[in-house]
Amino acid sequence: MDDLSLVPSIIKIDVEGFDDQVLLGLRQTVIAHRPHVFIEYTPSEMAGIEAFFKDLNYAFFIYDIGSDTFTRFHEDAARQRWENSALQVNLFCVPEEKAAALPLGKADS
Repeated sequence: MDDLSLVPSIIKIDVEGFDDQVLLGLRQTVIAHRPHVFIEYTPSEMAGIEAFFKDLNYAFFIYDIGSDTFTRFHEDAARQRWENSALQVNLFCVPEEKAAALPLGKADS
């Protein structure tokens, strides 16, 4: 993606286990433009995802459709939701400086 010279505000990644490679290929784009990045939560992929984004000062959120709000990512809660849901759980990676603009659930307000 870095080679495409795009200026994204949002990036959705859905690459079935190749997250690390995709993230490495868009590192300069993320550094330069600070987009929101949506990626599927998969417990086995989290170490690489967390390392990539924490280094760039991103925060992690999970969206709650029932309350139309975001909550800060907590591994135990996300894993439980992932294990008990027929749907994929999306992880929202947001630059820390943009996180205050998100509608947050009561626990994160």
